[in-house]
Amino acid sequence: MSPDKKSAASHQETRQLLSWENLASQSPWVAFRQSLMNVLLSPGRFFQNMATSGGLREPLTFCWLIVGSMLLMSFPLALSYFLLTAPDPVTVSPADYNACLLAPRITGFLTVLLPVVLVLYGVVLLVEGSIFHLGARLFGARNWEGSVSIWAYARGAGLAPMAAAEALGCVVSIGCYLLALALPGSRAGFASAAQSCLFVLLIVGGGLGVLVQLVALILGCIKSFRLGTAQGAAAALCGLLLLVVIAVGIRFGFVKWGLKGGFVTVGSSIVLLVIVLLLHMLHAAEHRWAEAADSK
Repeated sequence: MSPDKKSAASHQETRQLLSWENLASQSPWVAFRQSLMNVLLSPGRFFQNMATSGGLREPLTFCWLIVGSMLLMSFPLALSYFLLTAPDPVTVSPADYNACLLAPRITGFLTVLLPVVLVLYGVVLLVEGSIFHLGARLFGARNWEGSVSIWAYARGAGLAPMAAAEALGCVVSIGCYLLALALPGSRAGFASAAQSCLFVLLIVGGGLGVLVQLVALILGCIKSFRLGTAQGAAAALCGLLLLVVIAVGIRFGFVKWGLKGGFVTVGSSIVLLVIVLLLHMLHAAEHRWAEAADSK
């Protein structure tokens, strides 16, 4: 048995089940809440006990629940904010008024199609996790399931602060709208207060989410794959860098250069992934050659 497989087997034998992986002993809500608090407050212990094989149902569902809650909160937030800040349709052009209605329309559409959106987001998670694995594999990430699980849990943890900010923003927006109905003369003041509060909440939630996800990815590679601190951090950063380069490059290509430029960046991304995959194959071949030489 190779060292990687021995380490993985030892990990599965000695780890304790995560609450989210042990739903037979407690309710799903309690297990989700405990696991969410653990990944946010004790990510090292969380990923030390995370399963690196056995399926992806738990990590994908964990992230789905957070994304689903954000989508469900987005519509009342966008609608109350529109009702609070919407201009008088008589004083503005139809185009400007429709632009203000864009957020409620989009969030309402996503809410109606929530199951479809979650399925598509699951596909995106698998693609992102696979790209993350290709980069992290260069520095010792062992298996695809483990890398995708780390990515899904870290992604969910990174979205949690934004979900909390969105929930607070929803309360503030609806509260300001109700106060504006009771005190029509202070509508502009309530609208300004809601705008400032939402801006601060989204900035803080987004910044904290990026930090939480980065820490979770690094500790996930270190603890789940039993890597050294420097090697695990390099694996996480390499996987994240590869994913960011591809995602940002494709988006930039479509936005900056249109359809043709977008397809060029997609082709370039595929070439980059093939190069990384060839590096993996070369490394695996060298490892087999070294084992064959040692056996002789």
